[in-house]
Amino acid sequence: MTQKPRIIFCGTAAFAVPTLDALMASERRPVAVLTRADRPAGRGRRARRSPVKERALQYGLDVHEPRSLRSAADAEWLREREPTAIVTAAYGLIFPPDVLAIPPRGALNVHPSLLPRHRGPAPVVWTLLEGDDNAGVSVFLLEEGVDTGPVLGQRVVPIRAGETAGELTDRLAHIGAALLAETLSGWLEGALTPAPQDDSRAVQSRLLSKADGEVRFDRSAQELERHILAMTPWPGAYTTLSGKQLSIRRAVALPPEYDPRGAAPGTVVRVRRSEDGGGAGIAVGAGEGLLELLEVQAEGRRAMTAREFARGRPDFIGATLPS
Repeated sequence: MTQKPRIIFCGTAAFAVPTLDALMASERRPVAVLTRADRPAGRGRRARRSPVKERALQYGLDVHEPRSLRSAADAEWLREREPTAIVTAAYGLIFPPDVLAIPPRGALNVHPSLLPRHRGPAPVVWTLLEGDDNAGVSVFLLEEGVDTGPVLGQRVVPIRAGETAGELTDRLAHIGAALLAETLSGWLEGALTPAPQDDSRAVQSRLLSKADGEVRFDRSAQELERHILAMTPWPGAYTTLSGKQLSIRRAVALPPEYDPRGAAPGTVVRVRRSEDGGGAGIAVGAGEGLLELLEVQAEGRRAMTAREFARGRPDFIGATLPS
């Protein structure tokens, strides 16, 4: 390309900040940033800047906060800046066709899944819930469909034991940022060929609600462990004890040999590991196997180990949690 490419970056959530950082450290520094408008947050409902806006202002970048991208004024704002390409990550607004047509090299999106698997708004959560062996990031070209555009680059990322959705999302954010910087250069130089997605292999994710965090102990211990990891940090995994919420912050499925009596689903029992010199652990019977509780938090209390909680609640051992 004879002229220096002009990049506009679109992002809102914390996941997008490493991508903005990677662009600023490269030869493809954005000329402007689009982010979601400030939103009221906290008890005082004060307007809070998005993580991307905070970082963009630190860089001294021109920041634009459209409520949508469907107005003629917002489309004209983009045209006036003559972008060669748009880069987007965790932005949160739909790009209509007339906006996608503005940059001659299109819009590149960073998505935390191995497309076409886990298209949609919560890919990391569903990667964990489905028990995938690997996670990953994809850089693809936006089109009218949701996460359906042709892929320019992917990176496979093995999932670590005990890794929560929050931890995995943070790791993928940095891996995706590096992949985007590499892919953007290749794309602008004409060295990459987009690969169409196989729609027959597509898996769709969905947004979560608070109700998704409820733990039902009629499922296998392995499924419950994945569920708790996937619900952390939001909406959080929880059950109820004596009519009050009990959050399960950390838990692990035990091997079959730790369930010799076949505890009924939802029954709280003590369990002792031969390699554990710290005393008996606390576990709950599952539809298959035992789930050891490691850290819990009672409603209105601080988080603590399950052992600490059981010492303060003698009725916990033998209690039956909803299954």
